[in-house]
Amino acid sequence: MSLVLNSQKYYQSCQRSLIKKIKTLNKIKKKKLGSLPSFKISSYYKNNNEDNENKNNKGNKFKNFELIILSIVLIGLLLQIINFILLGGIPLFSGFLKAEAATRIWLFSYIFFIIGINILLAKYNRKIYYLLLIIGLGLFALTGYRTTPIAILLSSFITLYYSRNLKIKYQMFFWNYNNFF
Repeated sequence: MSLVLNSQKYYQSCQRSLIKKIKTLNKIKKKKLGSLPSFKISSYYKNNNEDNENKNNKGNKFKNFELIILSIVLIGLLLQIINFILLGGIPLFSGFLKAEAATRIWLFSYIFFIIGINILLAKYNRKIYYLLLIIGLGLFALTGYRTTPIAILLSSFITLYYSRNLKIKYQMFFWNYNNFF
């Protein structure tokens, strides 16, 4: 009899502590996830943030943070073009240039581009950023390496998947594209 009473008390205390932990986690989750600069977690936050951006952004097309990240992406693309000029050609068409293409300039251009384009795609929904993604993908594909364009595609797709609702046909296209290689 006492074993049954003790187990009920234990069950009730576990239940109370579990409820407290869930409430604490919910408070932390709301505070932290709402303050992340690049990801919008739920449609509620997404709709409210878009409404606030439209109200605050009456005359300006771009915000300061957006311009900074956009300039980082453009610096990455510019560094990649400078790398091609310093190499003396396009590495995709020459085996010798391909062996010399992985320089520090290429590394910095890749880091700037991949980080910047993912932040832009996650935070802002502008068609020009998709064009920048395609241009950057083309420039990095001209180096002759397969890994960099696939990493750019994968990271941007993952970013879009978690920050937006992608249509099934785009998901299927991406799946077929990656299975092609």
